[in-house]
Amino acid sequence: MIPPLSPAAPTSTPTPTVEVTPTEAPQPVSPLAAPCPDGAPTTVSIMAHYDDDLLFANPQLITALRSGECVHTVFLTAGDAGKGMGYVEGRERGLRNAYDAMRGVSGVEWTTREVTLLTGMHATVIAPADDARLTITLLRLPDGNLNGSGFDATGRASLASMNAGTISEMTQVDTGAVVTRDQLLASVQEIIAAFQPSQLITLVPTEATMHVGDDPRRPDHSDHGAVGSLVRAAWIGMGYDANAVRYAVGYPGRDLDANVEGQDLRLKIDAFRIYSEDDPVSRCTTDESCLALKPFGTSLQRLYLYTDAELVFP
Repeated sequence: MIPPLSPAAPTSTPTPTVEVTPTEAPQPVSPLAAPCPDGAPTTVSIMAHYDDDLLFANPQLITALRSGECVHTVFLTAGDAGKGMGYVEGRERGLRNAYDAMRGVSGVEWTTREVTLLTGMHATVIAPADDARLTITLLRLPDGNLNGSGFDATGRASLASMNAGTISEMTQVDTGAVVTRDQLLASVQEIIAAFQPSQLITLVPTEATMHVGDDPRRPDHSDHGAVGSLVRAAWIGMGYDANAVRYAVGYPGRDLDANVEGQDLRLKIDAFRIYSEDDPVSRCTTDESCLALKPFGTSLQRLYLYTDAELVFP
């Protein structure tokens, strides 16, 4: 008897080898990211208080706005002077009106966005409804007072003290959230990376020496120097182009020659006067009264922007 045939063993088809190229996880995008339309230049101004830009960075910002550039202004403190959010909100209202004047418009509605940066820090972003090229970002840290001693209402905290390591953290005036120096430094870097400025304007750092008259450095507001120092540490740490950085001279500029005049001076005074309607500390009603206002009037007649190479650092 012939035994039945055994079934043939199944033939396996070799599985082709597929090479898989690993892909990097997408990087999170900052809520501030805002490419400038049409590839126009972008100016970012990082200041301490709600009039520093008007006093120390104009008419540079006016020119940028009126030429179609994107302008993103950032304020690290609330400029509260220990007086609470009522005073802060008045100054912010004046700021909106001033930027409308700088753009040559009036009566425009502004929008408000509350955002959380990638660093976890809270920020308020305000912008005119008619112009995507302009934003103002408010971090609302406590005003540090002229000499860096702070105010009782905000626990005597100041950016100068945090930079010096005397305190390790500050509390935002509006949210009560705690912010460390490392977090603030990373937030400034996030802001710079988000806006990709072709020009970055801030204030002269505390550690810098300026050769002004016979005195290399007259005292400035503590917050001015502290913001300049923080921004300098931020852009150096992220490899930003030093040639694009400009440091605006604050109150020590009174010892330099007046160099803003004509139409530039009129536009600069007009923006400041409109702002001052909501700030009783600096209120002025005419060109003459604004120019006579101490210590602000002398700054209205001056604009000095130094490069990093033009300052002396230890």
